[in-house]
Amino acid sequence: MTRQEQETAVKAAVSLGEAFRRGRNDERLGRAMDEAARQNPWFTEESLQSAISEWGRLLNEEEINRWVSAYALPREKKDVALVLAGNIPLVGLHDILSVYLSGHRALIKPSSSDTALINYAAEHLMTANPAMAANIEITAVPAKGADAVIATGSDNTARYFEQYFKDIPALIRRSRASVAVVSEETTDEDLSLLAGDIMKYFGMGCRSISLVFLPAGFDIRRLIRALEPYHGYISHHKYANNYDYQRAMYSMTGGHGVYDTGFLILAPGDTLRPPLGALSYEYYDNPERPARFVMENASGIQCVAWLSRRRAFRHVPESGADRLCRRRGYHGIPFVFGLKYRRPTHLKTSPRPKKTSPFLSEML
Repeated sequence: MTRQEQETAVKAAVSLGEAFRRGRNDERLGRAMDEAARQNPWFTEESLQSAISEWGRLLNEEEINRWVSAYALPREKKDVALVLAGNIPLVGLHDILSVYLSGHRALIKPSSSDTALINYAAEHLMTANPAMAANIEITAVPAKGADAVIATGSDNTARYFEQYFKDIPALIRRSRASVAVVSEETTDEDLSLLAGDIMKYFGMGCRSISLVFLPAGFDIRRLIRALEPYHGYISHHKYANNYDYQRAMYSMTGGHGVYDTGFLILAPGDTLRPPLGALSYEYYDNPERPARFVMENASGIQCVAWLSRRRAFRHVPESGADRLCRRRGYHGIPFVFGLKYRRPTHLKTSPRPKKTSPFLSEML
């Protein structure tokens, strides 16, 4: 990939960002949003608007150039198979952009849960930059003849991916969840932001907070009050079905310390991935307890929001856990650069040049 080719790719990505900023005023995007909502009942108008507006904010020329300038251009083009997730709208877009902006060819297998928006984004990039249109291809099944693969799925699916793609470099993402640690210094404003990180996208994102550690003596009613603005989620039929089921299950077990907010169950325990409609919480006497939990369960944790002004990683008032994740190395539009990947043992490895993608630029 030449520098000029990358510049045209950046312009295409900027054009996509402009379309996202127009939102429903962009006719094609509006149709894609309607189709996405029909395909996936979890993609409410609120969720669609949230995802699209965030991508519109991130896909600007300054942000993208800062992103790509840190990495060397690849020596040769590779075919990279992408098996995308579909738990939240456009969750697979960063993988597409990672491959596209590095000059490789993206062989995209969208999730059946998020086909319309991914197709829209891919077609927009091809139309905005016809010279690189051949670098994007939508496939019905994972492309086995690719040079490398980036695949996202459940833990069970990941085992299938590891077998299916055993002969090529593969970045396999499994199920993950996120944790928040509340401190005695946590303000009501912090808790309000935390509530959004818990409830946004119905808690289905890997950065959605699913387990909260509370200091001993903390008044849990403060957290319940912070969650109250999301009471309207109970009107969503699929979410309500999950919540009703969890309420019935906890009612039968008669669990001590279970709180029913009318739309979310707060259940004691350190379950990292509680069922939809429930949130795990645990009291701690010593901060070493949540710190130890995070270290012991690091492979299943995406982000940690530590709501303390004496900690390096803290949930600052003007942001949510998403901002904190970026401070820990998860940029808003993360390249796959820096993420761990498995390299088949039979492939030769070579020293990695400075400022080079550890996955896309030096795969073989």
